[in-house]
Amino acid sequence: MFVGQSPVAVRLTAVATLGDVLRLLVFPLTLRVDYSPAERTIVTSVLDGRFLLGLAAVALWATVLVLAWRRGRRGRRVEAFGLGWIAIAFLPVANLLFPVGILLAERTLYLPSVGLALAAGAALPRFPPARLRAAAAVLVLAGGVRSALRVPVWHDDGAVTLSILEDSPNSYRGPARMGALYQSRGEAARALDALRIATRTFDRDPALYVAGADAAFTLGRPALADSLLQRAR
Repeated sequence: MFVGQSPVAVRLTAVATLGDVLRLLVFPLTLRVDYSPAERTIVTSVLDGRFLLGLAAVALWATVLVLAWRRGRRGRRVEAFGLGWIAIAFLPVANLLFPVGILLAERTLYLPSVGLALAAGAALPRFPPARLRAAAAVLVLAGGVRSALRVPVWHDDGAVTLSILEDSPNSYRGPARMGALYQSRGEAARALDALRIATRTFDRDPALYVAGADAAFTLGRPALADSLLQRAR
């Protein structure tokens, strides 16, 4: 994602991603295995709507944190701690301090989600008991159903690859993974075609050219394999 990009563009894109982070923490209805180029593209302007949305997410988080902190003496210290924990846990992988090699991966939100759970757990008891029981039942049921529907995506490599092709159709990783699957089945020609689609989408991942060279060697095309390895270099 960040190969050849300026430090400013990296930070703008990182801020824009915070809109996705807020959505995934609060209402993770839509999930994706992959957020790679060109499913997500670089942000180069502060006027980009994605950057403004991410900035709004930061403003919302900061406002709620300040309100909880100021009311800390009235039992909201745990809420403030939980909200602060979200930022502390996510910062190392947020691409704000330094690029980490991925734009966004849902697995990186497990630890930040602990902060959200703490904040919500501290806030919910203020509801009347009947409403609290109803809210807890809805959250548990919704989370259970969403998990049950999502688990099959991770059954095997084929399921993961198909989910990328369906959920992230613009990502180069879907065709790239298809190429690997074809090659593993001995279908080198189809593997090469899939890898060509991947490189047309994103041409800065050397693994694509190495995989393409493997397929070309299998097809008895050493000149093509050599040119692909040169591109990888």
